[in-house]
Amino acid sequence: MKTNSLSTLTRLLALITFVLVGVGMYLGNHTLLNTLSPTVQIILVAGLIAIVVYSISAFLLRSIVKQKLSVLYKLIRSTSLDEKTAQENKSTDELFVNAEADIESWKKRKAKEILQQEILKNYRRDFTGNISHELKTPLFNIEGYIHTLLEGAMNQPILAKKYLKKAAKNVDRLSAILEDLSIISKFESDQLEVVNESFDIKELCQECLEELDYMIQDKKSTVIIDSGNEEPILVLGDPKLLRAVISNLLSNSIRYGKKKGTTRLDFTPIANTWLIEVIDDGIGIKEEHLPHLFNRFYRVDFSRSRKEGGSGIGLAIVKHIIDAHSQSVNVTSEFGKGSNFSFTLEKGVS
Repeated sequence: MKTNSLSTLTRLLALITFVLVGVGMYLGNHTLLNTLSPTVQIILVAGLIAIVVYSISAFLLRSIVKQKLSVLYKLIRSTSLDEKTAQENKSTDELFVNAEADIESWKKRKAKEILQQEILKNYRRDFTGNISHELKTPLFNIEGYIHTLLEGAMNQPILAKKYLKKAAKNVDRLSAILEDLSIISKFESDQLEVVNESFDIKELCQECLEELDYMIQDKKSTVIIDSGNEEPILVLGDPKLLRAVISNLLSNSIRYGKKKGTTRLDFTPIANTWLIEVIDDGIGIKEEHLPHLFNRFYRVDFSRSRKEGGSGIGLAIVKHIIDAHSQSVNVTSEFGKGSNFSFTLEKGVS
C-alpha cells in the first residue's frame, strides 16, 4: 500500500512540474500577455497555477481519503463480533455499498441489545424485591420459633424439639438461597469450577427431598423417586452444583404445583448418559413462556411467583450448571396438566 501511494505521489509531482513549465513557456511567448502590465501577468499566472494545483490536490486528497476510509472500514469489519475476516480484495466502491447494509444491521443489533438491557433492568428490579421476600420469610420464621422457645417451649422437650427442627429447616432454606446467589455470582465472573466425580444421583435426590420437607408438608405433596430398582445410579458430575439443580427443579415443582399434587423423579439410561426427569401434575406452563424459562429473573406469573416465593434465578442456575457439564436441559409442559423438566448427565463408574 505504501509503495502504491509513493508511486502515485511521484507521478502527480511530475505532472505538476510539467504543467507549470508548460504554462510558464506558453505565457512567456504569448504576445497578448506581453502587452499587459507585470502585475496583471503575475496575477494571471498565479491564478492559473492555483487552479492546476487545486485540481491536482483535490484529486490527491480524494484518493488518500478513500484509501484511508477503505482501510478503516476493513479494520471495523475485521474486528466486528459478527464478521470473521475483512475481504481484502474488495474495491472501495463495493466496501462503501456494503457499509450501508452493515450500519443498518448494526443499528438493529444495538436496538435489540438496548431493549434486552431494559427488560433485564426490570427483571433485576423485581429480583431485588423477590430476593428480599425470600430472605425475610425464613428469617421471620426462625425469629418466631426462637421467641416461642424462650417464652417457655424450651422446658417442654417434645415441643422444643419440634420448633428446633422447624428453625433448622428454615436455616437450610436460607443456605439454599445464599448458595444460589453465590453460584450466579460466580457464573457472572467466570469463576465457577466444575469438579467431576462419580456419585449416586438417586441418593442426592433423596437428600434434597429431606431439605424440602417443609414445602412438601405445607403443600401436602407426594414425591416419588422412581428408578425401577434399588441399585445406585452413578453419574459423573459436580455433586455440590448438581444439588442446586435438583433442589431448584424439585422446589419449583412443589412450590408452583397444586395442593396434594404429585411430583415424580424418573431415571432412564440412554447410551452413555442418564436422563433425569422431574415430572409433576401441576398447573403447567403456557407455550409462549417456554422459550424464556431459563432466562435470568424471568417469571411466568409475577403475582403468583411473589406469593409462592422464589428468587427468579433458579432455572437460570439450572441451565448454567448443566451447560457447564456439557449436557442438555429441556422442558415440556401442557397448561393445566403439568410439566416435565429433564436433563442429562454422563454415566459414572463404580
